[in-house]
Amino acid sequence: AMAATALGIALTGCATGVEESEDASSSTTGDTFPVTIEHALGETVIETQPERVAAIAWSNQDVPLALGVVPVGMDSQVWAWTGDAELGVYEWTQDAIDELGGEEPVIFSSSDGVDFEAIADTAPDVILAAQSGLSEEDYATLSEIAPVVAYPEIAWFTPWRDTGGDSRTAFLNDLGFDLPQVAIDAAAEGSFYQDFSAENADQLADVDVIVSYGDGSLLEAMQADPLWSTLPAVQNGAVVEVGNGDALSAAVSPTALSIPWVLDEYVAMLEDAASQAQ
Repeated sequence: AMAATALGIALTGCATGVEESEDASSSTTGDTFPVTIEHALGETVIETQPERVAAIAWSNQDVPLALGVVPVGMDSQVWAWTGDAELGVYEWTQDAIDELGGEEPVIFSSSDGVDFEAIADTAPDVILAAQSGLSEEDYATLSEIAPVVAYPEIAWFTPWRDTGGDSRTAFLNDLGFDLPQVAIDAAAEGSFYQDFSAENADQLADVDVIVSYGDGSLLEAMQADPLWSTLPAVQNGAVVEVGNGDALSAAVSPTALSIPWVLDEYVAMLEDAASQAQ
């Protein structure tokens, strides 16, 4: 786990998403349809302003909610981070649903992949999957239900706004952190994560702060490891563990709704680690 997660949220890259976000914002006026959205899996035409929105995969439900629309259905947020059979949503999403009122969304289970039948039962006008790893086969099947908005270029690499790259590292950039060159180089390969073994720990020798998924025991384990313990960041205790499958670990992959929810706690954790680095 240590080898795989030390750079788990410290990678960035390039994905545009500009055309999609511009189309999405203009569509709220109700007089610009039909709208055509190009994405990695093809081209989607939305003929009229959707009234019934379904959201699948991670964070896509927060987009209509931020714009005042309660989805008719959405994937379980809890499954996306824990692999647990339990269905549920995180606090910031539920708060928005409660504030807007109306019917509670149907919660789809993605434990066995895309729940096509449950999605179809909600009779959506559009299916949002901009932040997803949707396959071409799944996209084709979903498109028989309703128009589908897939990711712009790279699976799981869609930012919450036009910042480009992985939204987790864009969040860190916004908070004043620069990325080490090793992370930038790795991200150029076009993946939102990379396995990073302890044998390559020396490549992080100039890193001041490490941000990683972890349940509170990661730093201690790294300090006890003969290779990880050679890093100044580890020696100084400048390691931020953002949880593993809980709301905090989910929120650092930000959306317009999760940022206000997580900001104070996350900034405090980062400030503490930065002070250790000094």
